[in-house]
Amino acid sequence: MIHAQYEPLAKLWGVSVSEVPNPKFNNIVIHLNHEDDHVNKRFIEKAKKFYPIIKYSQPKSANSATLKSKIKKRITENLIFGGDGLNDIDGSLKCSAGLWVQDENEVNYLLTAGHCYRDSPLNPNGYVDFYLQGWYSQPTFNYIGPLVYYSSVIYDFGLIRHVGTNSTLTTMIDNRDNTNLFKLLWIEEAIDIDEAGAHLYQC
Repeated sequence: MIHAQYEPLAKLWGVSVSEVPNPKFNNIVIHLNHEDDHVNKRFIEKAKKFYPIIKYSQPKSANSATLKSKIKKRITENLIFGGDGLNDIDGSLKCSAGLWVQDENEVNYLLTAGHCYRDSPLNPNGYVDFYLQGWYSQPTFNYIGPLVYYSSVIYDFGLIRHVGTNSTLTTMIDNRDNTNLFKLLWIEEAIDIDEAGAHLYQC
């Protein structure tokens, strides 16, 4: 014991430092997460008779706000922008994605050209299935949905019902072909032009 007053206990033990008293404090050091540690309460009470040094990483138990990561979740869905390509089941690039629209039943559709159905294979229900093909990329076969309505008389437009679970709607237009402007354009509002049967979108 007298020798231990002059030499750190860790040096007197014939084992590695990680398994012995902390040489810095010359005592047993117990590292715990927080003071009100109910999981190790029984162990702490038994160890107190040896007068160890107990160090806590935080004074109180962590709540959910403390444990919540500040790192934003990555987007794992495929964002479909206005102007993205659309390919059919054969991988043929057919048309481009327009804007997202919604009917009175809150069913989402992707607006595109009505002639996109031409020369494409039909699914068992008689519709053409469309998949996302981003700019400068190969066919991805990330399913968007079937072309459930199309017209090429007077107005050339079609509606693809959004049923794919790995794609999500956006109110943005892909503008990456213009290197001097913003890569994405946000749609802020729409104006109807009744006499022309069209809409103007302000970005």
